[in-house]
Amino acid sequence: MRGRLCTVACCVLREDSRLECLEGACHLIAKRHVVELYELDDQELLSLMREVKLCARALHKVTGAVKINYEIHGNTVPHLHIHLYPRYVDDPFPGQAIDYHQKRRWYTDAEFGVFVTRMRKEIAASRV
Repeated sequence: MRGRLCTVACCVLREDSRLECLEGACHLIAKRHVVELYELDDQELLSLMREVKLCARALHKVTGAVKINYEIHGNTVPHLHIHLYPRYVDDPFPGQAIDYHQKRRWYTDAEFGVFVTRMRKEIAASRV
């Protein structure tokens, strides 16, 4: 499921997001095809970071995470995207880096639907 956020990026909560290394993980994907941050002009970069901030704040509120990790790689998918990983006191990787190979299904279909709805509402409320 996708939520249109701005002209620069969209927050993506895909069906396969249910199988992740941490509960509530999501991604922001650049709408224009670029691979590197430096390919964005200054206005696009500022808009992208505003979207990251908005989505991270929503993710924090919805999940109750104690910290949000932000990651940009692009090695596997050569298109600019930012991973948002909520961290919890009792997450599987306390005090250490995330192990991306340890994925599990965090949500039932119904629970994932509730998560997506709550994220959409929180993002929309932040725009008012």
